[in-house]
Amino acid sequence: MTRSCAIAVVGASLLAFGGAAFAEAKPAELDRAARLVFDQRYEAAARALEQAWRQSGNRRETVLRILELQGVVYAQLGQEAKSLAAFQQLIALDPKRELSGKYSAKVTKPFSGAQAWAADNPSLELTAEAAAVDPNGKVLQIAVKVKSDALKLAKKVRFTSRPDGGKWAEQVVEVQGAYASAGTDADGLEWWAELLGERDMVLLTVGSAKAPVKEGKLKEKEPPKEKTVAVVEKKPPPEEVKKESTAPKKDTPLSEPEPDLSPPDREPEPEVTPRSGDGTSGNAGVRAVGYTALALGMASLVGGTVAGVLWRTTVSDFQGKLDGATREGGVITKLPGVERAPQVYDAMMRERIKTLAIAANVMWSAGAGLAIAGIILYFVGRETIDVAPGAGGLVVAF
Repeated sequence: MTRSCAIAVVGASLLAFGGAAFAEAKPAELDRAARLVFDQRYEAAARALEQAWRQSGNRRETVLRILELQGVVYAQLGQEAKSLAAFQQLIALDPKRELSGKYSAKVTKPFSGAQAWAADNPSLELTAEAAAVDPNGKVLQIAVKVKSDALKLAKKVRFTSRPDGGKWAEQVVEVQGAYASAGTDADGLEWWAELLGERDMVLLTVGSAKAPVKEGKLKEKEPPKEKTVAVVEKKPPPEEVKKESTAPKKDTPLSEPEPDLSPPDREPEPEVTPRSGDGTSGNAGVRAVGYTALALGMASLVGGTVAGVLWRTTVSDFQGKLDGATREGGVITKLPGVERAPQVYDAMMRERIKTLAIAANVMWSAGAGLAIAGIILYFVGRETIDVAPGAGGLVVAF
């Protein structure tokens, strides 16, 4: 092979490697980093995440996932300052973000610190500004405003626009102060924008290809909002109602009122609501609630018993593996029937035992409380007084 051919091959290889290095981080790469975190291989996970972070053109979802994993990994490695910085960027881009897993105080401490920092530093925002138009209504410029960039993350803005009936075109411009703008020349325009950070990673967006911002004539073409029409029932004039109610019917003969033949000093008998149903006493609604609470209490007690049995079985199984473990120099190096590292298996089993114990205690306590409440409600329902008419008087039942 000649020198020129060798140089060409090496150059092509370098170009190919460079093109791969600047490709967006793939979901499979982040899944691999997440598995390394799960396996507690934090140093390897940190290297994988750093490589993913250095890719060019990462989408917003990818950026957020990398930052969260970096915060977790740095915290586990004892690098609290780096963990806090990663979590601060995460909260600045997504203020409502929560950790996707349960972690120890070693991780939650810097995350809480980032949340406290965000209380004094508003999250990064990107908003669309009013378009510049000439007297004839032609759109000459579109713009966005960057707000609250406390970490100086924003570098550029990528505008994607198209005139009415045209094709999408991109313009990448630098952020000048708090604004970025792109020149246009169209009577009607659709556009959306992406706020870019270092290595063109997407931080925020305004609009989208499916729901773009509309300007000029296209904005005027947007359908107006539907108005709600209230339907009012037409009523007859009050004079007609009065006339109809007071006028006697043609077919009804008029007669003088009959005299009142009832005894003058007799008082009206009190109204008594008759008993309904099959005559059973008590408030059926209260008793139904009592039955339901009692049933739920019994089910919770059964669930607590099952959890207790599982706890006992898990403890016995774990103790058996510890008794049969292989030790070297007093340190467990292998557990029978376990492929994972002993330390990882130990942590996993202890967490499972703790979870089962908590579940059993909670379900037993809740079951006992519900059962007691159900019994009380049942007797309260039975003490409701029912009154019914009887022969020569009233019948009162409890």
